[in-house]
Amino acid sequence: MVALRRPFELIASPPDVPPDPFPVFLQAVDNLDWEEAGPELAGPGEFTGYVHQAGDVFRAQGGTNIVPGDYEITEKVSDDSVLLAASPVDPPGDVFDGSIFGELRRA
Repeated sequence: MVALRRPFELIASPPDVPPDPFPVFLQAVDNLDWEEAGPELAGPGEFTGYVHQAGDVFRAQGGTNIVPGDYEITEKVSDDSVLLAASPVDPPGDVFDGSIFGELRRA
């Protein structure tokens, strides 16, 4: 039998960890493609219900040649696509395999 010496404790983030600059989660998106010429992030119906506000970001989490990080959304083109201020892909180029995924976030 194993006895716990003290109850579980909730531990806050260490003081040296900065707060998330985009704490508001809007929605998860996946099955996305990237077109460098746009610069456009696109996926069928992935942006339905999203209402763009200045300062919103796409938090890239993974996919082919994706550099994880926050990328400013400059415009919602349609329910299928948004434009980004910078490319989340390195090396630069188009990604049309539906592998890109992440989150839409707001400050």
